[in-house]
Amino acid sequence: MDGGVKKINTNDVAKKLGCSTDGLRKYEQYFNLKIKRNKDNNRVYEDKDIEIFSNILKLKESGLGLAPIKEILDRTVEAAERKVEVLKSSGLDQFKGKDFETIITAVLNQNLDGLTQRMDTMLKRQDEIIEEKDKKVIGLEEENKQLRDENMRLKNLKWYQRR
Repeated sequence: MDGGVKKINTNDVAKKLGCSTDGLRKYEQYFNLKIKRNKDNNRVYEDKDIEIFSNILKLKESGLGLAPIKEILDRTVEAAERKVEVLKSSGLDQFKGKDFETIITAVLNQNLDGLTQRMDTMLKRQDEIIEEKDKKVIGLEEENKQLRDENMRLKNLKWYQRR
């Protein structure tokens, strides 16, 4: 434990998220994530890192491609960086050490909460779209069954008339 922040290694994170360690490294590289390393140069994941990976996996599971996910993450990171710059230029950087870290952490967590809410909204909308499509498919299947039944009835009628 370091300052109350839990740090977890790559294997434990992969198990927790149900993905491979190679997958984590590939996502780290693709999304340009900055995962901290210990003195032995091993990755150590904090809760916020795990949450980002979890959100990436949820979006990917819901059918979103890597490029749109990257765009969402980039926008969120860009917004967070702008907020940090505003904080620094507003004189808040006069706070040193723990105070400044607390302020920055609060701002970044707020951004992560916003990202999580947007992803939840996207996932709900995607579920609604899937449900609408399922209803259309069911309707088409019923229509198709009716047409098959009507076709069979007509065939039987023709057969009966030929007799």
